[in-house]
Amino acid sequence: MDNIMMVRLITGEELIAKVQLAEDMLQISKPAGIVMQGDPSSGRAQMGLVDFLPMAAKKEISLHVSKILFTYEPMADVENAYNSMFGSGLVVPQKKSILTI
Repeated sequence: MDNIMMVRLITGEELIAKVQLAEDMLQISKPAGIVMQGDPSSGRAQMGLVDFLPMAAKKEISLHVSKILFTYEPMADVENAYNSMFGSGLVVPQKKSILTI
């Protein structure tokens, strides 16, 4: 199973990718960069995803853990956007809790 995580690099760049830890390296496949831009109609910020390796034949890299500030699990909406653009194409529906009194 792929472990999709957000990765913040020491350069300030933020990625979403399928990741695996191998000793002191983070194996990253199909990375996408996070781009924030303003929506001219609403004035609100929007998030976009761009291919982090646009010229690469193989969409896999290894990063030494010293180049990473932190990692975290993305929100469901962000993971779904990533999967539809760069991943499996599968979108996971949000879970709804049912409260009974």
